[in-house]
Amino acid sequence: YSPGTAVVPPGYGVEPSVLHDDDNANRTLDDIVARSGRPWYPKVWPHVLKRKPLQSSRRTWRSGGNGASEEEEEEIEGLGKLVHEDMPRAEELQRKRKKEIQRLLSMRGGQQY
Repeated sequence: YSPGTAVVPPGYGVEPSVLHDDDNANRTLDDIVARSGRPWYPKVWPHVLKRKPLQSSRRTWRSGGNGASEEEEEEIEGLGKLVHEDMPRAEELQRKRKKEIQRLLSMRGGQQY
């Protein structure tokens, strides 16, 4: 796990969020999530836990009865979109990139120095 301040390295790699959008390279995890509107890097201790708010809480809570705030509900919806829309495409690009890297490394392995 990494904090939201961690930076995704630039370059030729297989990071799904960068394969999805090259502009995500060299950005913090929090920036990528904010820019894309997708939770590529969900929080380790997510706000999406279904719990009742504390009495002293001033946040607005939906009346759905599940104890999640509007922000938490949006995060849950975003996870669904990420899993069903963005990740399948990024995984396909990742497979292609890994094959390409493997081919390049194989070619390099046959060279004399």
